Amino acid sequence: MSTHPRPRLFLDLDGVVNAPHPPWLETTTFTVSDHRGDHRGGGYVTTYSITVAPAMVAAIDQLRADFDLELVILSTWLENPEMIGQLTEALDALHHPRLLTIPKRKFGGYRSSLWKREALIEDLENDPPSAFIWADDDETPLHGDFVRQVYDLPSLMLGPDPEHGITPGDLVTMLDFLEQRRH
Repeated sequence: MSTHPRPRLFLDLDGVVNAPHPPWLETTTFTVSDHRGDHRGGGYVTTYSITVAPAMVAAIDQLRADFDLELVILSTWLENPEMIGQLTEALDALHHPRLLTIPKRKFGGYRSSLWKREALIEDLENDPPSAFIWADDDETPLHGDFVRQVYDLPSLMLGPDPEHGITPGDLVTMLDFLEQRRH
């Protein structure tokens, strides 16, 4: 348990960082590869096209620096953390995030639709932050109020439009939230 809790940003990637039409002046597009297979070299590779606004990720990194904001990835990309490394390398940003654990799929490929909410709650329970932001295009609209009710911590729930991801306005909202909680 931390003696001086830091604020925390739980960050989804698809529809939040990676979005088809970010509302920023400049975007960059690159690919990441998902290597799946067995130890004998079998398997397959799937390549995904990623579109990101460099100014947006730079602004997130600036919030991390200015507010000692801990970055925690909470995304299906956790199935293959190598892809997260490819993303941070391609962007030269969002380095050294903490990665939560994604539950393994059960027989038939099933995974609880509540896994992100459960992982976030467990993380808050194990090491409460001073405040937290949860940015997820799908989950915060569905589960943000529930999480807010479970934990009486200052929180900001961002549910970006998945076509646009985090907007300049969202970053202003994040900055205002963190400024209000500065010690």
